[in-house]
Amino acid sequence: MKRIQDWYPLVITLLWVLSIFLVDPIGDFPLNDDWSYGKAVKNLVVEGQFQLTDFTAMPLLSQVLWGSLFCAIFGFS
Repeated sequence: MKRIQDWYPLVITLLWVLSIFLVDPIGDFPLNDDWSYGKAVKNLVVEGQFQLTDFTAMPLLSQVLWGSLFCAIFGFS
């Protein structure tokens, strides 16, 4: 006979799979501070000026330029 502790990994795995089906985490949406970086890229692509938000915690020049390169080719989304 198994102990209840032996079932913990199975229960946690089943709860994780259930939460994936309930939440459906597939889509185009920002996580955490992604919106701040996306806004800086959009400002550079659309308005032509490098402008960070007050929320941004670090200088992002290289990341914004890299993102702008892809947005210039594929468009901002």
